Amino acid sequence: PYVKVYLLCQGKRIKKKKTTVKNKTLYPVYNESLVFDVPADNVEDVSLIVKVIDYD
Repeated sequence: PYVKVYLLCQGKRIKKKKTTVKNKTLYPVYNESLVFDVPADNVEDVSLIVKVIDYD
């Protein structure tokens, strides 16, 4: 499995990032940082969508 994170600004997807894939585990641990640069003026207009995806 891996995690995809989408950054939305006023409902429109503007950036996306993903973690590394963790193979052969039912209990993955992600000690990773996904950093999005958001101008201070836009902080109230952004939201995140987090999806955990597994091929199995």
